[in-house]
Amino acid sequence: MLITNARIEQAPVSVRVGANVEAIGHLDASAHEPVYDAKGAWLLPGLHDHHIHLRALAARRSSVDLSHAVLNGLDAHLKAVPGTGWIRGFGYHADRLGELTRWQLDDLVSDRPLRIQHSSGKMWVVNSAAVEAFGITADSHEGVEVVNGAVTGRLFRMDDWLRARTPLDKPDLMPVIDELVSYGITSVTDASYTNDAEAENELTTLRHRSGARFGVRCMGNETLNLGGQLKIMLDEDRLPDLDALQTRVAQAHGQDRGVAFHCVSRTEMLVAMHCLEAVGTHADDRIEHGALIGADMIDGLAQLAVPVVTQPGFLADRGERFRRELAPAQVADLYRYRSLLDADIEVICSSDGPYGPVDPWVCMAAARRRLTDVEAEISPAERVSEIEALSGYLLGDDLRRVRRVEIGEPANLVLVRNSRPVAVWLGGSRV
Repeated sequence: MLITNARIEQAPVSVRVGANVEAIGHLDASAHEPVYDAKGAWLLPGLHDHHIHLRALAARRSSVDLSHAVLNGLDAHLKAVPGTGWIRGFGYHADRLGELTRWQLDDLVSDRPLRIQHSSGKMWVVNSAAVEAFGITADSHEGVEVVNGAVTGRLFRMDDWLRARTPLDKPDLMPVIDELVSYGITSVTDASYTNDAEAENELTTLRHRSGARFGVRCMGNETLNLGGQLKIMLDEDRLPDLDALQTRVAQAHGQDRGVAFHCVSRTEMLVAMHCLEAVGTHADDRIEHGALIGADMIDGLAQLAVPVVTQPGFLADRGERFRRELAPAQVADLYRYRSLLDADIEVICSSDGPYGPVDPWVCMAAARRRLTDVEAEISPAERVSEIEALSGYLLGDDLRRVRRVEIGEPANLVLVRNSRPVAVWLGGSRV
């Protein structure tokens, strides 16, 4: 195919694509060659989302969205689900629904197993029918909350345990790939800490199911085979032993693997920074989220020279909740961007989908606007241009190589006009 009148630098050019980019310049179409007129739009490499959760994104397609539900309307949301089997909900937050337990859920649904995911992704609440279906006891997992000897139905960081026990968490991933491609995303890094060698094989073979064109890199636990980062979950309310954490990081580095630290609180950031200062850094180390980075932490982070993979889309999605829950000084630290760039810290924009907005153009706009879901400003001094936010999406999955539309590169391309995709090619085929 020949793409004509496409902007790569400034002047419009033509680009011939097969599986790879074959030629760039002032080209004439050959006989019977399909031609697409870009009409002066910008032609970019397909975007890479550096922090996403594919299976969770797919599971939401068969789940109930409770992100805007209130307690007195929850009953209607759940009873509207057809069938007699499992009900899966997501988007629960205590500011709307209160602190749910199995007994509150039993009052709503008692005849079907029900599980609801907290909006943070770190906790599930299940009703008594689900407790029975899963066979949950106080000894099932360290994440089972027990109060006065009773299982409350609140389950912390148990996604892998739950996934192994219900088919609901094994949905078809191809519709998700189609959605991502529609945004111009042609490769991703799945950042799920539960990823093991089996999950890595399942996700990376998506390349074959999608014509060996859509790219997936995985981070996860120590069993991964393809070099993805070791994902370390730092939960402020149950932090690991520091010596054991440093040993784990050192072992990963010794195997030439980087480490990706989940950091959404100031305390978690400090633990990650202390660990890397003690053990040393690897070229593939990274900070995930960096949701709260104090001004006093920036110099130390710059000395570590570790990139921050962040999600400004959360400001547009739930900024008002942050403003209600955090002290004013903490609000100023939310999802820093400009101050980190000014300190020569690499910042990469990503989605954390499905927990944050998946559309990369929404995330880039959020980085530029810094407005909450009711259009209130959050730290406008942290604004960056959409071009600066876009630069992270144009990095290779190793965060090192800047991808460009060049001869010999894979013809995974997105045509952009007015900050929206107007056409996408995978392996040279328009989709």
